[in-house]
Amino acid sequence: MHDFEASNRHFGDMQTAEDDIRIEDERKFTLADLATKVGDKFKYEYDFGDCWQHTIIVEKELFEPGSSDDPYANCVAGKRACPPKDVGGTDGYRRFLEIIEDPEHDERDEMLVWAGGTFEPDSFDIHGVILNLYQLSEAMVILDLHKSKK
Repeated sequence: MHDFEASNRHFGDMQTAEDDIRIEDERKFTLADLATKVGDKFKYEYDFGDCWQHTIIVEKELFEPGSSDDPYANCVAGKRACPPKDVGGTDGYRRFLEIIEDPEHDERDEMLVWAGGTFEPDSFDIHGVILNLYQLSEAMVILDLHKSKK
């Protein structure tokens, strides 16, 4: 479950929006519709239970939107590992890190098993992120082509 907010408008998945009339169908918009020029920003909230909130700011345009040079989504830098899913928001993640960084903590082994065996909080896999963005972009192109054939 997630929500994008730009210019006091909310965009999300209509299947999970339930009866929230303020939510507009995210499938009818692109991120470029939410932020059209350098300096524009919008908010993204992911996982309403854990409440991960992000502010996205357009810092630079590399290509003219809509041109044949329009690139796939890309990541140019990053820092730190993504928290494990359902860790409990920022407070839960802080607690998780305290536990796994203390070799004497009673819950350390259990937490590491829950997180998949190991967890390196300072790692960042830029190649993995770029691959995921590319695969998402490819899937969106395929969906767009399928939609335009109807």
